[in-house]
Amino acid sequence: MKKYSLIFLCILINAVNLQAQDAWQVMMDQLGIDESNLGFAPKGYWTRYPDPQDIPYKLLAFDDLFAEPQQIHDFVRVMALSVEDYLHPDYLNGSDRGGSKGLLKVTYYCGIRNATAQFRDYSASLWAEIDADEPLLMAIRTIYEQTGYVYRFNTMGQASDFPLIERDLRAAIDPIHIDVQKAVAKTVLHLLQAYQFREIAMRNVDYEDAVKCWRIRHLGETQFDGLEYYPELEDCAKNIDMNSIYYAGYKLLESSEQLSDTLLGLLDRKEIDWKNQNLNVETPIGRIVLAGTKNHDHAYSDALLLIDFGGDDEYTGAVGSTPSLDIPISLAIDLEGDDLYLNEDEYLPSQGAAI
Repeated sequence: MKKYSLIFLCILINAVNLQAQDAWQVMMDQLGIDESNLGFAPKGYWTRYPDPQDIPYKLLAFDDLFAEPQQIHDFVRVMALSVEDYLHPDYLNGSDRGGSKGLLKVTYYCGIRNATAQFRDYSASLWAEIDADEPLLMAIRTIYEQTGYVYRFNTMGQASDFPLIERDLRAAIDPIHIDVQKAVAKTVLHLLQAYQFREIAMRNVDYEDAVKCWRIRHLGETQFDGLEYYPELEDCAKNIDMNSIYYAGYKLLESSEQLSDTLLGLLDRKEIDWKNQNLNVETPIGRIVLAGTKNHDHAYSDALLLIDFGGDDEYTGAVGSTPSLDIPISLAIDLEGDDLYLNEDEYLPSQGAAI
């Protein structure tokens, strides 16, 4: 019995000693190597080997992690910690829900920072000045003015009798509570900023190439053994301004979280007739839909912004996704309810899908 106790004690002492040391270093010492032996550095003269230096569109960390694989744990751990911290209930349940930036920070550390070093996680620089009396009407008017569309028609030096865009918009918006209008108006202006940066991103992309890319639906299946080559993908990838795309997404994301947090804070307001907060109007960059607390079927293919305040709803197809090249920015927020999200069209992006 004493013999076995002594063996156990020796094992325990060795385990304690290993814990006091760096286990990784101990292992390398036993193998007679150091960290300089771990990196993989492929040579350009290797036959039949794809040299990473000749491969475009890699993540920033790819070459460095190839050279220092011992850093992979730390690289992944940063992403995991961002989810743990910024989506933690204590962070999201604070008085300002982390400044309504939890999703923004997680997206930064899990995505944006891995693709480009030209952003920080502070904010998306959202800005919106809204009208005190008619916030939503004036926000929609701004869309017309900044996209070059006619807001007030005229002919022969006089205002036209029809169509009367402002009159129709004012009548449609009038039943919407002013505080709801203010929250939605801010988001509309934020989405306009996102739309403008998406347009900047595409300024050098040939539209015909973009359409061809849009129509590709079997990319994964055709790339095995190089079954088909799509030169338009290469051309668009060279010409697109990806940082402007990321910035547009940044604005869309932070705006969505701010809007949902604001509206959730308003839901307890008894003086707001939530059942009848309904709106369906067109704008030059997409439809704006507000839906009250009844049950709804949402099957829009042109929505810039869709907000559903409650009820058991059914969503079909490209809602809150990219339905076409002409509607590049789309946001859908559903605050409450037992909802169903469906898409049986393989050629249509489903909810939340961006192209």
